[in-house]
Amino acid sequence: MKIYETVDEYLQHFKVNDIIVFAGYGIIDGIKSIEYKYDTVKVHLNTTKDKIVFTNYRGRKTFTLGANYYDQQVAVLTEKEFNNLKS
Repeated sequence: MKIYETVDEYLQHFKVNDIIVFAGYGIIDGIKSIEYKYDTVKVHLNTTKDKIVFTNYRGRKTFTLGANYYDQQVAVLTEKEFNNLKS
């Protein structure tokens, strides 16, 4: 698992179809509490170096992360790490 300190930092190295997890801002850290595949999102092909577009696990609808959420950590999972998560 590769962890980037901010979404902006991740966008300098992103690949389409990366499986990622956002840390978030709540009491629970999304990276430390990842247990299910549904906790992950997949980077969509409309992502650029300036904006991140993603779909939820098994989702069809795309979402764009607001720029005010770009200062959270992002973890990129390997395929093996993703496959070891519960469905």
